[in-house]
Amino acid sequence: MVLFVHGTPGSWQGYAEYLQNQELSDRAHLVAIDRSGFGQSDHGHVPSFRQQAAMLMRLQALNKSGKPIIVVGHSLGGSLAYRMAIDFPKQIAGLLIISASVDPELGKARWYNRVASWRAINWLLPQELMKANIEIMPLQDELLAMQPRLSDIRSRVTIIHGEQDKLVDFGHLAFATAELSNAHLNTVAVPDIGHFILWDQPAIVVKELIALLDAPTIR
Repeated sequence: MVLFVHGTPGSWQGYAEYLQNQELSDRAHLVAIDRSGFGQSDHGHVPSFRQQAAMLMRLQALNKSGKPIIVVGHSLGGSLAYRMAIDFPKQIAGLLIISASVDPELGKARWYNRVASWRAINWLLPQELMKANIEIMPLQDELLAMQPRLSDIRSRVTIIHGEQDKLVDFGHLAFATAELSNAHLNTVAVPDIGHFILWDQPAIVVKELIALLDAPTIR
């Protein structure tokens, strides 16, 4: 099974093109969801990575293959995918991380996130952006909590990141390379592309996902 996890804000529909891809659907059961508090999810907002990872892993019940799952995460969804692999190593065969934060220093809230959290400004934001800002404000602390355990990840991990990403700094790729010391790591740096590789360069994403699906399971 492949579980697609969207960023912030977002919804399962961000992966609609991938769900319709015949090469992917021939290889695996493809599942995309609305994370807690987004899209049509009827759950309240849950900012904790640990809690969100546990909620997402409940979808393991849909996995009829008998094999560990592959998690595809874009942006904050990729950060959550790391947490899932840390907390549920036996259930995760691989990660495909796209344009995601992992370095606590680079992942700290920016000035406009702090301004957006002011009560006088917050009420002016569209609801989706307000919820996204709520997730971004504690992101650095969530990444700090994960950092000592990144070396526990031993599955296959492919990271795709655009060199011109202005939302999630390209430097996260170097940090991940250093910290994922026990993972079977493959990195793909994409020149002249920004944060939205998921939609701007879907062929790259499909190629790397197929490679993960076709790779032998690590015992």
